[in-house]
Amino acid sequence: MQARLLALGEVTPGLAEQWRRLARWPLQANPFLAPGNLLPAISVRGAESIELAVVTEQDRAMGLVAVRRLPGWRHLRRPVLTSRGLAGPVGLGRLGVPLLSGVRSRQALSALLGLLAQDGRAGLLVLEAFDVDGPVGQELHGVLRELRMPSYVVRRWTRPVANFPAEQPERGAAWVLDRHLRREVARYARVTGRQLGRTPVLVDRSGDEEQARRFLEIEARTSKSGLPEGAGALTTVPGAAEWFVRSATLLGRQGEALLFSLEVDGRPLAMNYMLASPGRAWFGFKTWYSPQWRNCGLGDQLMAGILERARDLTPVRVVDSCTDEGNWHFGRYFTQSRQLCDVLIGLRGARDRVGVLTLPVARPLRRALMGLVGASSLGRAGPGGETPQPVETARPAPTAATPMTSQST
Repeated sequence: MQARLLALGEVTPGLAEQWRRLARWPLQANPFLAPGNLLPAISVRGAESIELAVVTEQDRAMGLVAVRRLPGWRHLRRPVLTSRGLAGPVGLGRLGVPLLSGVRSRQALSALLGLLAQDGRAGLLVLEAFDVDGPVGQELHGVLRELRMPSYVVRRWTRPVANFPAEQPERGAAWVLDRHLRREVARYARVTGRQLGRTPVLVDRSGDEEQARRFLEIEARTSKSGLPEGAGALTTVPGAAEWFVRSATLLGRQGEALLFSLEVDGRPLAMNYMLASPGRAWFGFKTWYSPQWRNCGLGDQLMAGILERARDLTPVRVVDSCTDEGNWHFGRYFTQSRQLCDVLIGLRGARDRVGVLTLPVARPLRRALMGLVGASSLGRAGPGGETPQPVETARPAPTAATPMTSQST
């Protein structure tokens, strides 16, 4: 196997085709790492810092992960490589799972980690939003042990998902809106029909360049959750609009992205964009809904319609909300959950490796000392004093990964 690091602009057409095949049929789906999503990002500010670690064998890509070098991460004052794509609303790395071939996946993962260790510009790797219980997580545990690379789970959280069994007769019973939600969504549809003269319908606009531009245009004029108009819109990031149109159009025509529109007479009231691993999983990306019709529950109608379509009309197994930690806005529709974590790996260098090894002891000790200092300050402060709280919680990585087959994609 051959391993190399290269920038996005250095990807040749031949390598791009190998990468596309790997991204379409990997050991575990992660369409955020698809070439159709990453390569157009060259227009986005900050994308020049993204590098690809690629493992190939003959004319086949066996493993790939996108990384960025940062001078530090969270409370770490050490150079790190992180699997996160670009920060902000662009969202090029909502799932930090490397792409691995289903054949010789362990060897490919070992070659990827070995390459990042040999690079030498950072002794730490952070796999952000990593599914430790999925197929790649199970391989990672064994590879780290073989390479003698220490690891530590910095934090864990759950993300709302909807699971659908492969057997068609059982899909309807696996995910249904409860009676209260069905009535609520039906009421919203009636209210919308009365105000606009017609009941809205869900339309698939995937691969339509004009509709992708319309998505951007309207998102820039909407507001959600009390934010100012256009806050967090893709158009606020230099180059992101061009990237989105190119990526959404290309991936949509390949069946690897979905653009849904809730419409009345061709007029969009709400839209949702998802990345897709055909036949396996859909991954939420961005949603907007018109604030003009706040009493119509447009987001609820849109989400209910998308999940019903996933259940009834497609072979998809999982719809992942891809929300950030603590965001359960549509949690009542995504009735299961997926556990994610940030994994810190000591790639090389005695200082970084020992630092990772001592974290299971150092962090609880630090929190205990902070608690003692806080209690002492509280005693001196008297009534109304505040005790400092630890910044984050963490626990060691499990000694073995437990499969969660219903949630692995």
